[in-house]
Amino acid sequence: GDVAGALLTAGRLPHANLRSAALRGIVEAQAKAGDLAGALRTAGTMPDGKDTQLARRAIALAQTRAGDVAAALSTAGAAPREGDRLRLAADIAVGQAEAGDLAGARQTASAIPDRSLRDATEFRIVIEPAKRGDASGVLAWAAAQAPPDQKVRYLFDAASAIMEATHRARRPFET
Repeated sequence: GDVAGALLTAGRLPHANLRSAALRGIVEAQAKAGDLAGALRTAGTMPDGKDTQLARRAIALAQTRAGDVAAALSTAGAAPREGDRLRLAADIAVGQAEAGDLAGARQTASAIPDRSLRDATEFRIVIEPAKRGDASGVLAWAAAQAPPDQKVRYLFDAASAIMEATHRARRPFET
């Protein structure tokens, strides 16, 4: 696509929030196309805010899919707020799990200092194989949780995720 033209058009938008949203869209398109250097350059022109965080997430996930977890974590580390950095690290860990790197995903998640976010991320990691038909890991993980009400919640969430994945596999063109 015409990135230069898109950047020029975004720069001419009359309101800052519209420019920011347009730049986010450009970053997301660049990241999706594999132009990570361009996506990083474009993101660097954005003022801090929600659109910038979403752009950073798109870049970090594209870097993760490309197998460059160190770069993804560096992108996450550039977020100015700790909460944003931690949520990006969680998304990177889940991206690793989606790519089949469960050990790497667990290692990334283990570095998240916020226990609640780390636990939620670990669940998102162990659910990935279940979405592809292997529920043994998520069942063992859920059974190891305490107190019992957490076990029930995680088992319910696991069953829901497995059912959703099964439904999507049977009807891939429905949204």
